Amino acid sequence: PTILPTLSPTEAPTISPTKLPTLSPTKAPTASPTMLPTLSPTNAQTTSPTKLPTSHPTGTPTALPTELPIVSPTHMHTASPSSNTVTFYVMSGDDEYGGRTSALQRGLRKLDNQNGEWLVHLGDILDEKSSCQENEYENFQSIYSQSAVPVYTLPGDNEWKRCPNPDQAWGYWEKYLSNLNTKFWGAPKQYTVQRQSSRNENFAFMNQGIQYVGVNMVAGPIDNRMEWADRHADNLAWIEQNVNDNFNNIHAIIIFGHAGPCCDRVDAPLNILDDEFFEPLSLKADEWKKTTIFIQETNNKYTWSWQSNLEGVSHFWLIKVQSGIWPPMRIEIERTANTIQFDQNGIVRKAFMNKWID
Repeated sequence: PTILPTLSPTEAPTISPTKLPTLSPTKAPTASPTMLPTLSPTNAQTTSPTKLPTSHPTGTPTALPTELPIVSPTHMHTASPSSNTVTFYVMSGDDEYGGRTSALQRGLRKLDNQNGEWLVHLGDILDEKSSCQENEYENFQSIYSQSAVPVYTLPGDNEWKRCPNPDQAWGYWEKYLSNLNTKFWGAPKQYTVQRQSSRNENFAFMNQGIQYVGVNMVAGPIDNRMEWADRHADNLAWIEQNVNDNFNNIHAIIIFGHAGPCCDRVDAPLNILDDEFFEPLSLKADEWKKTTIFIQETNNKYTWSWQSNLEGVSHFWLIKVQSGIWPPMRIEIERTANTIQFDQNGIVRKAFMNKWID
């Protein structure tokens, strides 16, 4: 819909409403109504306005339309989406505003909660050289509790695997970041969030034909080989469980995780990530025959990136979110048009659910 008023509306308001309402209106119209407006209109509205338009409506728009166009467009979506449109945000990293906590809080409070429905943080809430003190996790919770939309958190290696004491760090993560979406925001009305019983950090929900799944996928040093294997197996089982439960109603699958397949990080155990998770997942994606998108953090501080045909499967895509910047990536899914759009840092890509448009 256009924002500016029409120049020649079919029904124009009266130019000058009467000063006072009639005390005893008759049922019959006046025999000779005046064609001229009153000379000195007041700010008062008539209580019994005529239903007839003026005989000579003006061709000039009102000076102050009810919806003024924006002078400087923002990163936020201002149009009214249809019921088939879903918009959400994804981000990662620890320094979105150069360490300016107050600016980040203001940004979170200004997220468009009319059109954006939630925010997923992919992890690395701390710098890789952090000593992983408890107050750092508590501070993250305090800052992101200001968000206008619910925040779903996933762990990164900087606040867990790279910490001096990974077990202690994981305890802090569970205390302050686990189930963050339930601590400061009410339960969503459009969908029901599920948590994996054996791994509470993994979440899933189904919304308007899209199956969303968040899994604990981190890089970093291998401190416990068995833990890595078990975690990857749990992640695959969680994704498969949710897809199978909703298969007939699923149009596409979007999976969130911190680390991606080879070769995003030079020091990550890439063969383990690929062999134990991404290769089995690609086989499932090929079997499902539904667009499957994995969204992860990228080490690139300057741009985000996209890749189709992941692991040789045409409808298996990889999206790498630029870390440490604001605003977050904005993703909009339009079911009627069968499109998905990614927008971050001035770079916008739009795709059909089964192929890229450009």
